[in-house]
Amino acid sequence: MSLTIDNPVLFFVALASIALFVPMLFERIRVPGLVGLILVAVILGPNGLMLMERNVLIEYLGQAGLLFIVFVAGLEIDLVRFVKYRNHSIVFGSISYLIPQILGTLMAVFVLGFSIPSAILLGSMFGSHTLLAYPIASRLGIVKTTPVTTSVGGTIITDTAALMVLAVIANSVTDDGGWLFWTKFALLLGLFMLLVFRVLPRLARWFYRTVPDEGARDFLFTILMVFFFAWLAEFAGLQPIIGAFLCGIGLNRLIPERSPLMSRVQFVGKTLLVPVFLISVGMLIDPMAVIADRTTMLVVFMMSTTVIITKWLGAFAAGKLLRYSLNECWILFGMSVNQAAATLAAVLVGYNIGLFSTSVLNGAVIMILISCLVGPWVTQRWGKKLAEELDHNPTDFKDRPQRILIPLANPQTVEPMMDLAMLLREPNSRHPIFPLVVVTDDSDVDTKVAEAEKLLSLAAMRGNSAEVPTYPVTRVDVNIADGIRRTLMEQQITTVLIGWNARATFGNKMFGNVLDQLLAQSRQSVVVARITRSLNTIGRVILAVPRSADHEPSFVESIHIVKTLCQQLSTPLEIIGPTVDIAHLQKIARATPPEVKFNFQKIPSLRELPQTLKKTLHPDDLVILLSARSHHLSWNSALETIPRQIATENPDQPFLILYAAEEYGSLMQPRDK
Repeated sequence: MSLTIDNPVLFFVALASIALFVPMLFERIRVPGLVGLILVAVILGPNGLMLMERNVLIEYLGQAGLLFIVFVAGLEIDLVRFVKYRNHSIVFGSISYLIPQILGTLMAVFVLGFSIPSAILLGSMFGSHTLLAYPIASRLGIVKTTPVTTSVGGTIITDTAALMVLAVIANSVTDDGGWLFWTKFALLLGLFMLLVFRVLPRLARWFYRTVPDEGARDFLFTILMVFFFAWLAEFAGLQPIIGAFLCGIGLNRLIPERSPLMSRVQFVGKTLLVPVFLISVGMLIDPMAVIADRTTMLVVFMMSTTVIITKWLGAFAAGKLLRYSLNECWILFGMSVNQAAATLAAVLVGYNIGLFSTSVLNGAVIMILISCLVGPWVTQRWGKKLAEELDHNPTDFKDRPQRILIPLANPQTVEPMMDLAMLLREPNSRHPIFPLVVVTDDSDVDTKVAEAEKLLSLAAMRGNSAEVPTYPVTRVDVNIADGIRRTLMEQQITTVLIGWNARATFGNKMFGNVLDQLLAQSRQSVVVARITRSLNTIGRVILAVPRSADHEPSFVESIHIVKTLCQQLSTPLEIIGPTVDIAHLQKIARATPPEVKFNFQKIPSLRELPQTLKKTLHPDDLVILLSARSHHLSWNSALETIPRQIATENPDQPFLILYAAEEYGSLMQPRDK
């Protein structure tokens, strides 16, 4: 009687149960959940108890999971750090490939007795690696550290080199490697690079900007691009994983780390596709075939030992050359020892063209299992130590609580204001975002409170979609500005984010009654926002700084806020400042975290800003004016007229006005009226 589950509904029950409970059980015994999924798949799969088959569904979802792993790695990579440390990636990728390639080839020739083509192809399998441990690094919060960024960048080099060797060997054996083939390959590769780095970002920017986001459309478009470019890569002669990874890099600037779209992508990958990929890998392993054949046992032993030793040598050689710490070297090893995608591709091609025997095929699968056990365990153990080092050396900004308040009044501005708040929020902040609706106390107060609850529910849904906590607040008060001011004190708010419609006001009011009263009565940072388009389509941030702003007590904190926004949007920063202050501005901007690419432009005075923007402004720019309250050193009369002038002359341009906070110790004290 067959025990194999052939009922599709029961099969999904088993699949979901494994994905849910196995990681929980293994993490209780301090074994990474990824390892548990592979081991359980070996036991329950076709080469174990035969309860589950490696059917078409598992194969397709497993392939999708692998593409998701590398796609998310491309999305989450810090492009500024990647460019800054590109030499690190080149050094590590080259060493991590060459050492396994050379030593693996020698081992295959002199120990296993392989032919030269077979030995070279086997060595290329050792040189490649898969970002299997990347979800662990993401969960530990170390994806933006130098060793993880270096290992992700090194993946491009190692996998590309391994797949190029595979193409050369395969075509040399099948006698298809003439000049016509390589000319075609070069042309298709160039066309693919043009599409992924030129056409894709522009197409995605247009889609995200013009098509209304109803929760699913942006996500479906993103998924379509991932699989389409993975297929294009295969059509161009590359492996799909290279296409998915490059697609992630192409969309990196358009999908901020803390956004509902990123949350949806990660949710689908982590809950379904990645677990199924690990299960599919486990089902390939046949332990009995290894035990029954001594030749296979020798091949398994030599392959597994070689890949671990050579990858360790490559990681530590590159780490010492790049002056990494011990923990960082171990992270390089844990991230690069994992074998999966390129290894499977190489061994299957080699088997099909007669270069590899069944022993090598089984040995490669066992090697994948062992490396997939070692890599996540090493990353988990030393990743925790690296994360603890980061926690023990926090910046001043991480020591400060950040509590963002968003006064809301218009349903159409709820989502863009919440998106901006999530971009300004510190990555490791434990405090929620506070959406607020102030209702005036009059005869129809009950109706207004009900409408306020609807607004706040929209804000809470937007926050939940990005897994950002929210604390909705409804306040009934005789005056909206007073209601906001009292909430600032009660909730210990540090930053206020409030919308502005740029309409004309009466008298001497700059923004309007509520905003002007708020600025006069508060000490917190205030961000006045005029959002005219989706923020993930921003291509550059321009910060205009008035004279003497660099001498304000909160100037460094203001620069930090702007650079945090740039980092989340993956955009460069251009600072426009007065000529007399530019040297000091450069010094402060370079010293203030986080790291972003920036440039400086000099102007004689802030009054020249509108004319300067006319010459340099692009449709995808976000303009930020660093303003000041009237009693501040950097205040001048131009700050009262420039915002409306910029908004009038550029009606479709997104625009922020940032008012720096008072000294941090006085934030919770109300200003005297």
